[in-house]
Amino acid sequence: MTGKSDSTKIAIQVEGPQNVNEESLILQRIAKGRTKLEKLKQENREKELELLMFKALRNNNMLANLTVDDSCSRLCGTTTC
Repeated sequence: MTGKSDSTKIAIQVEGPQNVNEESLILQRIAKGRTKLEKLKQENREKELELLMFKALRNNNMLANLTVDDSCSRLCGTTTC
């Protein structure tokens, strides 16, 4: 059994320099995750806005109670537009 693990260690050592640098691989994964996060944030924002519009269509009183700050927070994600 030790012979198998020794040969595995040797194979890893031989292939090590040929592989992509581990740090750059991690940085690529982080960048990909950030891109995915931004895309999901945008999709969520669009879905929230769509939901708000449907709620407004169903309930006319909702718009009467909506303040500028509320609309900015719904549309822009902040309290100031």
